[in-house]
Amino acid sequence: VADGGDGEGDGGRGAVESVADALLADLACYPSVTGNTSLTEGSVVELLETLDACENPYACPHGRPVVIRFSRGDIEDRFERDYPGHAGRRTE
Repeated sequence: VADGGDGEGDGGRGAVESVADALLADLACYPSVTGNTSLTEGSVVELLETLDACENPYACPHGRPVVIRFSRGDIEDRFERDYPGHAGRRTE
């Protein structure tokens, strides 16, 4: 929506477009999937297909990341699995 105008010399159009962009970004993010949201397998597939169709699937309209890459080691460290029969990485 914004054309890069700063609102000066355009009759306030730039300011209105800036507010409109912020409102549209909020409306786009409001129904997003957040933590502790349960998803069915079908809704996960639909979500990924919709994300794949986005012009920029890597960030929300506010610039927050949508996809974050974790190494296997990072995931193992976060879950700290340590139980019999598991060759865990825990050193404590």
